[in-house]
Amino acid sequence: MSDISPRLELPYLQPSQAQKHVTHNEALQRLDALVQMTVLGMGAETPPTAPAPGDMYALGPAPLLDWAGQPDLLALWTGTAWQFIAAQQGWRVYDHASGGAFVFDGAAWQPDLPLLQNLDQVGIATTADDVNRLAVASQASLFSHAGAGHQVKVNKAGAGDTASLLFQSNWTGHAEMGLAGDTAFSIKVSDNGTSWTEALRLDPAALELDVPVTGTAVQADALDDTPGRLLPVNAFGLGATDGIQTRLDTGDGPLPTGFYSGAGSNADNATFPHPNCRYNPFLTLNRRVSEGSYSIKRIFFQQNTPIVWGSADTGASWGDPNRLYGTANLLDAVEMTSGVPSGGVIERGSNTNGDYVRFADGTQICQITRSVSVSTTPIGALHRSTVDFGTWVYPAAFSDAPHVQANIQADAEWCSAGASSAVSAAGVTVFAAQALAAQSRTITTLAVGRWV
Repeated sequence: MSDISPRLELPYLQPSQAQKHVTHNEALQRLDALVQMTVLGMGAETPPTAPAPGDMYALGPAPLLDWAGQPDLLALWTGTAWQFIAAQQGWRVYDHASGGAFVFDGAAWQPDLPLLQNLDQVGIATTADDVNRLAVASQASLFSHAGAGHQVKVNKAGAGDTASLLFQSNWTGHAEMGLAGDTAFSIKVSDNGTSWTEALRLDPAALELDVPVTGTAVQADALDDTPGRLLPVNAFGLGATDGIQTRLDTGDGPLPTGFYSGAGSNADNATFPHPNCRYNPFLTLNRRVSEGSYSIKRIFFQQNTPIVWGSADTGASWGDPNRLYGTANLLDAVEMTSGVPSGGVIERGSNTNGDYVRFADGTQICQITRSVSVSTTPIGALHRSTVDFGTWVYPAAFSDAPHVQANIQADAEWCSAGASSAVSAAGVTVFAAQALAAQSRTITTLAVGRWV
């Protein structure tokens, strides 16, 4: 039989052994140190100067002084000397210095619980696996700041990989958002977890937003007036529940605000606002309702001719339309009614008194070119040439005296003088700074003012 126990190496009492109490006390001393084992430091190298009985340290690989030559052993101060104990695989110890627990793996002390770095898997209230290495079963997950902001980062290796958030129901995916196969942010949806439709895409390279809206998000047809639906490309109008029409309202009340196309013909002349509008026009309608009555404003875009008509009425009958724009009134006689243009946009004309241009805003420009002879008239010690343009009757009268400017062509040394101007005519004289030989000169005279 061995003299010591196989695990803690406690000395046995022997038959006929003298001073058995010494052997017994040594065994108790080892038990006191090794049961519920604690140390004052891990990897210690230098002995303390005043140890207390029962103090124990886990030594490092190169201990010094009284610990020299005892690497990686346990050093116990018995009160009179250091006793060294070799740890066995699986022994555990609590370190007062670090507050951690350690286990001996047969060669060195290791943390009893591994450091939370480079773990293979972590499962919280559920089981992690090789794909889902972090698995959490919880009613919610909280990611909070540490004094400032907070970011949740999903990183992928390359542009062709996926970095996204997948939303599932009963373990079947139905929505996904993130970088799916490229660097554009997209949102995808699926009804079965297999076939996916890209509902929104933001391309950072092209700075484009792509929203392929389909289904019930858009109008089913031109008569679909479901609130909230969008008008698709190549579709027509916002529609109306009683059909698309541009004729008089009947007993069903006025059409709602929207876009409409006409189905007019010559027979509709009596009910259409104007004969020029009755052949398949395009109509925009704006209805305003207040206090049991309503007013309607309509704009007609005439078919095959770029003319725009407008009218306003109370819905019981069409108001007389006004031609708002078209090739027929772009260049036409301008008119003004109560300060509002009511005729063409630009009016041009000419007669023996020159050319004129009138604009719908009230501006008028008149011009004439004449050949006039030069005469020399002495003034004091100087001589200068005088061109008497004479009285110029404007080709179109002004509402107020305009500004008149006269210039002589091809003679930079000539300068023009002021002119006496009225609403219908002006007296113009042009002077030169020096005397010139009598000859014919070409003079252009311009008047700028308002016609209304």
